[in-house]
Amino acid sequence: MGFWFVYYIPMILITGATGFVGQKVIQQIRKYYDRKDILCLTWNKDFSNRNKYVEGAGRRLLTGLGIKTRDVDLVTGQGLENLPLGVDTVINIAANTNTSDPDQRCNDEGVVNLLNALGYIDPKIHFIQISTVAFMAGRLNCETGIDESTRPEPTNEYGRSKLRAEEYLIKMCQTRKFKLTIIRLNTVYGSGARPDSMFELLGKWTKRDSIITRINWPGLTSIIHADDAAQAILRLSRMSPGSGVYNIFTLYAESLSFSQICQGIYKCLGRNYKPINLPTWFWECLVIGRGFIPYLEPISPSSWYNPIWRMGLIVDNVVYCDTTKVFKKLPGWKPKKLADANTSRLFF
Repeated sequence: MGFWFVYYIPMILITGATGFVGQKVIQQIRKYYDRKDILCLTWNKDFSNRNKYVEGAGRRLLTGLGIKTRDVDLVTGQGLENLPLGVDTVINIAANTNTSDPDQRCNDEGVVNLLNALGYIDPKIHFIQISTVAFMAGRLNCETGIDESTRPEPTNEYGRSKLRAEEYLIKMCQTRKFKLTIIRLNTVYGSGARPDSMFELLGKWTKRDSIITRINWPGLTSIIHADDAAQAILRLSRMSPGSGVYNIFTLYAESLSFSQICQGIYKCLGRNYKPINLPTWFWECLVIGRGFIPYLEPISPSSWYNPIWRMGLIVDNVVYCDTTKVFKKLPGWKPKKLADANTSRLFF
């Protein structure tokens, strides 16, 4: 009497693998998966000048590792036809992270199209959505830090689109009974970021000794190095909740003010930091004024509104995170501190 043995080989599908965080995930994913079991969905359009060198490096990385790719457009659904069977893990990193861009459809419509393309989702499938804390930008009481239960208050289309994606996935998780993990990121830094990212700009401004980098901005923001974010994403992808259950985690390593971050970069570059200390009453006025920023959105071009919106995040503890949930879930996970950049060159 013979026996037939069927071996189930798990397959992982990843979007956004050519982006900044996606590349870090790909660099570490071989610890968990064989390359033949990885499929990356890559954007089928030409990249803007802003993203050319990041995305180009990402494509070269995938080619060098011999990882399978398929060109798609999440917004239109082009290329999503006939996705392979056997997918048991989906990591959706693809997003438009340019907060000044009025077209944020990739963040929510793209998620809908991706889920529809997967067709019938077996309860064993684990969907990992990379999200953001940016939709907390409208909170006015910043005396406590953000945790997984903080009420979202988005104040731009980027935040609204990412929140809509979360809400849709939670509803579908409960209806279609797949496993869902939502991972919210704050400011991510590291080598290979796009040229207009915060740390890349700070590096340039610091070298010019810009006044912006020397002002005593008081608001705390939470940060994490891209390598540590990638490690946590992959570890959490291997720790799925039950069918029809969702988990939310907030990733961060530490919380610093914008001026503390600038001081750290000055120190890393071996430059002398000469602070410009503005009075407390000035910052208190800006904190009050921050509540009126959302009223500017309907009457301002996005290119004008975006820098004002960004400034509002650093005059108060708007995107300061305070939660231990992910640290308890991932024992032994010890993300780097910014001070480590003095010896390991973490961002440039």
